[in-house]
Amino acid sequence: MLPNIIKSHILAKDIFKTEKIQNPLNYLNLKIRLKPSKTNLEGTSVCEKKNLESWGLYFIFFKKKLIYIGSWCGNYEKKTRKIKNRVSNQRWLKHLKTDTARFLPLNFLGKSEKKQDQLIIKTKSELENFYNQKKNQIKKKYPKKLFNSSSIYEDIIENILKINVDFNNKKHLQILYNSGADQSVNRFKIADTFWNTDFKNRDENNILDDFEFVYFKFENFIDYIHKDFLNNGSIKDNYAKSNISKKFRDEFEKPFIKKFSPPANDDDDKSDKEFKVIHDISIIDSIKKDLEDKYNKQNFFIK
Repeated sequence: MLPNIIKSHILAKDIFKTEKIQNPLNYLNLKIRLKPSKTNLEGTSVCEKKNLESWGLYFIFFKKKLIYIGSWCGNYEKKTRKIKNRVSNQRWLKHLKTDTARFLPLNFLGKSEKKQDQLIIKTKSELENFYNQKKNQIKKKYPKKLFNSSSIYEDIIENILKINVDFNNKKHLQILYNSGADQSVNRFKIADTFWNTDFKNRDENNILDDFEFVYFKFENFIDYIHKDFLNNGSIKDNYAKSNISKKFRDEFEKPFIKKFSPPANDDDDKSDKEFKVIHDISIIDSIKKDLEDKYNKQNFFIK
């Protein structure tokens, strides 16, 4: 016995809405949010919103080309011991921000342990030193030699490096420090790959065109989790949730990343470390059967 696996095919423009915002950094001038919807998505994406809940595996495509594979195990709410939220607002929003490099909020150095409002910066000189420190980190993380497919380094990185010290411009500090989706080198390479041909010249009306998500949800997965990790039918604590999530990724997500080596994924999980956009959406035809086979072979979840 194995969980029923529900496949959903979603077009980004059917689930997300974008708008233009004012920002002196020319290309970081869009904002994105989920479209309001109570149960079903609009457009050609026929899907009930409940089918985007945990637990599941997702594949992201741009212009029919595979760019990323990920899993969604939900957010554990300690008080109720329930698994909350959907893959769309917890994962896909962030991917669209990072893969296009057009949306705010977006930061290029990852989250910091110290929140923005906890920074003790009292003078312009201190703020200037802080800006320079962060700019040097950006130059180190995103060396120009890695981004040769387009003008994205000049359009995005060099503009960020020209940011002047300004106590009143929180958007600039967010980009340098601690707000929004975390950019990565490989995701920025995706933006570089399609920058001159697509992302650079798109606007709020077409930036989401050609993005597709395919999600495979394991229905009623709580029924297939061993009782040692449960308490009265719910996951008993954060430790148990972390263990279950790790096993889910190990058994179902990582084998596909190793097999297909999607370009935007972290290199550590790939069999082929070279950045290449190779596979197309035709791989989806066999994924459900492959997931069922992998489930039948694993020895952690109940069969």
